[in-house]
Amino acid sequence: VCLPLRHARGPHARTHDTHYMSEAPDNHPDACVIKAALGEVEDASFRSTAIEAEAVAARTAASAHTLTAEEAQWARALKDALASEGVVPPDSDFEVATFAIIGKGDLAKSVERVKKYNEVVRAQYPHTPEEGLRAVGFLNRKWPGAMLAGAADAAGRPMIVCDVNPYVPAQLEGEAEWRAFFLEFVVLLEACTSDLDDCRNGCIFITQCEGMGWKNFSLEVEKRAAVLYQDAIPCRYHSLPMVNAGKILRVCIRICKAFLKQKLADRLIVCKQERLFDEHGFDRASLPPLLGGTFSGTYEDWMAGQLKRRAESVAKVRIP
Repeated sequence: VCLPLRHARGPHARTHDTHYMSEAPDNHPDACVIKAALGEVEDASFRSTAIEAEAVAARTAASAHTLTAEEAQWARALKDALASEGVVPPDSDFEVATFAIIGKGDLAKSVERVKKYNEVVRAQYPHTPEEGLRAVGFLNRKWPGAMLAGAADAAGRPMIVCDVNPYVPAQLEGEAEWRAFFLEFVVLLEACTSDLDDCRNGCIFITQCEGMGWKNFSLEVEKRAAVLYQDAIPCRYHSLPMVNAGKILRVCIRICKAFLKQKLADRLIVCKQERLFDEHGFDRASLPPLLGGTFSGTYEDWMAGQLKRRAESVAKVRIP
């Protein structure tokens, strides 16, 4: 996915994208659109500048579960608007608040996101918190090592790491596996917003892209996922580093430009692994060995912890 679709360099070097210009992927399900994009890509190497650091208020126990006066006003207005339009509201005050905060007071935008959430998530991937927790693990069972975790950054932002190489979307078999894939993706995005501070400050999604090939790309997956992470689920993305990417990545971005919004594209950071530490301020203790770090926590434990905190937020957050 244009979220899980990025990857890095380290002791596990990969090189299968070296001759992508001369090796037309004729047997790829998206061969036609890939070839069209290849024809549009200029010779200059793809470059992406880092997002300037944002000032972030320190996280406190109170701020994690307490709305500011302005946020409370947004949330009350959203509840009233949903009721007046007959739109099924989110299940808790916390969830209403996340839609309001992501919308930054734009009532029409927040209402439309709730409608899209109902249309896509409630209708296609309904789940209780318990079912969501049980959904965690399909990705790493299907593609061992694809999903990793990192420690929160200095501002407390949750950090998730994806290794693109094990991920081969063509291996999804039948509707049951497609649903399991996207259900876990939905739960992952929910886990990235475990409290109000996560919603305000955003998450970090790092993808190790070294060795990325056409087998790691599916236009169908990208289109389905984009609706979830851009239009439906209230989740803020602080930065999306794509580490050690080859030339294939810029072709993938060009293919996805039809549905990848500029606001999200601006958060992409395409860089070599060492620049994570030298230029972008990442701490080795916060990143897994795959990215040259020392963090040893597992994705499954990270998800369980984030979902537990989210359940606490559902219980504690109230719209005054």
